[in-house]
Formats: sequence, structure tokens, C-alpha cells
Amino acid sequence: MRRFIFLVVGVYFIFLSTMMVSAIAEKLSMPRIIRFQGKLADANGTPLSGFFNLRFSLYDAPEGGMPLWEETQEDVTLEEGRLDVELGSVSELDLPFNEQYWLGVEVEADGEMEPRFKLTSVPYSMTSGK
Repeated sequence: MRRFIFLVVGVYFIFLSTMMVSAIAEKLSMPRIIRFQGKLADANGTPLSGFFNLRFSLYDAPEGGMPLWEETQEDVTLEEGRLDVELGSVSELDLPFNEQYWLGVEVEADGEMEPRFKLTSVPYSMTSGK
């Protein structure tokens, strides 16, 4: 009988500690958002100002291919061309970030700008939460 009580108590503590670790890990999970800043200008080099719809896409290649992730941010404010957005704030950024990705940007419906932006190490820190 004593062994059974110790077994039940042991299982109960394992269950509680697993739940606590899971709750702590959930609270400490990293936000899956990437800040992207840049400067946008028209074909003449004049910085854009006003409200614009921007489409962002992530690819696994610098050219061609299908987007692995996309989101459109509407009415993004640009002042003297300055762009400051948080990717993943509209559509969940659920890529594993375990390989190289490139960011495509499209302003209004003018087609994606070239070349794509190669992501560097900061977004890849998302895998450190695993």
C-alpha cells in the first residue's frame, strides 16, 4: 500500500511540474514578429509620403518561386519615404527560420520590388525558443 501511495504522489508531482514548465515556457515564448524598416521612393528618387497598401512575402530563394508566407498591411503611413512595419502583425509568421529566407515588398499593385531583401541573423533567433 505504501508503494502505491508513493507512486501516486510521484506521478502527481511529475504531472504538476510538467504543467508548470509548460505554462512558464508559454509565457516566455518569443513574439513571432520581425521589425522591418526602410526608405521608399518613386522612380525619380522622390521619397513617398502618405498612406500606402504594402504586401510582404517571404521566399526560400532570391528570385522566382512561390511565397512561403504573405501579409498585406493597409494604410501604412510613410513620411519622407520612411517605412517602419512589424511583419507578422497581420498574418501569423509561422515559418521555422531554419533556412535562408528573402523578403519581397510590393507597394500598392506595382509589382514586387527587385531585388528581394536577404534576411539576416536577427529573425533566425526565433529558433532559440525551441
